Amino acid sequence: ALLLDWAALVDDGRAADGLAAAALRLGPGDCRYLGPWALRHALYLMEWTLALDVALDLAVTPPDLEQVFWYWEYVLAARAALASEAGRRRVLMRDSLARQPDAPVPTDDDRARDALADARDAARDAVLRARRCVCRALHLVCARRAAADGSDAGAFVYSSRRTRFAKRFAAFACFREPPPVSFEDYQ
Repeated sequence: ALLLDWAALVDDGRAADGLAAAALRLGPGDCRYLGPWALRHALYLMEWTLALDVALDLAVTPPDLEQVFWYWEYVLAARAALASEAGRRRVLMRDSLARQPDAPVPTDDDRARDALADARDAARDAVLRARRCVCRALHLVCARRAAADGSDAGAFVYSSRRTRFAKRFAAFACFREPPPVSFEDYQ
């Protein structure tokens, strides 16, 4: 239910951004603040859901863990794309404001704040890349372990891998972004 609420909040944020852009006579993509903010927090919730799968031993077999880490890497990729877009928009806004004819001359404090924000963005991007690499590596380790043990054969007595995948990630289907993935995408 919490993810459904955040999915609705993301949609409401996008609608509010569209209304603000119309009221300010801006282009539809020029005012994007509430939608990305809500999406960022929804992605955090998706990530914590996956972390709880692992922490609570809801995914314990190598094939289950393989699916979880694969999807986790997908969520981190969406977070990285969203963060990169936010950083790009921040730089564009800063540069367009600086080009205004009545723009004040940037002070040393302004330049220091901009440099700090640029460093923060670079550090965030590096951390997200590292976390994606860890998830990708864990996914591959679990896949190789499952193949080596032959644990895929007897692990799914009561349901297929497709059914387990669909049930495990059904809660994420309420989000339009990142688009929900199917078992076929996973394969």
